[in-house]
Amino acid sequence: FQYVFYRFDKMETRLQTLIEQEYLLKLRQKDTEIKMLQYQINPHFLYNTYFMLEGLIVEDEYDSAALLANLMGKYMRYITHTDRQDSSLEEEIEHAQAYLQIQGMRFSRRVKIIAKPIPVPCRSMRVPRLVVQPLLENAFEHGIKGMLQGAVVRLAFEVSPDALDIIVEDNGASMEDAILEKLRQTIQNDEVRNQTTGMAVDAADGFFVIQHKPSSCH
Repeated sequence: FQYVFYRFDKMETRLQTLIEQEYLLKLRQKDTEIKMLQYQINPHFLYNTYFMLEGLIVEDEYDSAALLANLMGKYMRYITHTDRQDSSLEEEIEHAQAYLQIQGMRFSRRVKIIAKPIPVPCRSMRVPRLVVQPLLENAFEHGIKGMLQGAVVRLAFEVSPDALDIIVEDNGASMEDAILEKLRQTIQNDEVRNQTTGMAVDAADGFFVIQHKPSSCH
């Protein structure tokens, strides 16, 4: 009986530990979801967009106002879905393109936006959600900030045998040769390259690299 009681107590302790771990995991998961929402929504972007919408209505630009409202609906619907960690590449890029169209309406006089189509075989591949928009935001907020004309932001894709590259670039003057070389070395680092999904960050120079290397585009 002593042995049975000992095993029972041990099992009860283990069960209690598992319950506590599960509870903490759910709390952390919920906290992560809240933080994701906080990180995803840029209040200044939303404020500026709604003020732009108001201006279009005041100026009787109803077609443009309807287009902007539709784009904002798509944008908000995507960023508020927290029930899954990934999306198809097509869904992710549709969200990114909605963001680009909104910014294009806002900065139409000084920014040219180029968005290339997704390679057809890669449209259904699964990718982490909301990884492209931060790159685009970085281009607007840091790359071309202060440029009064001639600014360009480009979204493109390159397919290689073992990876899909999602390219966001701008013609701003902030990327120096030394920083670019450091970025190239980071990308080539074995520790970064071997990760299925990973992020390399350098806070001092202000860049980060996201790698997602599926087995194929299918």
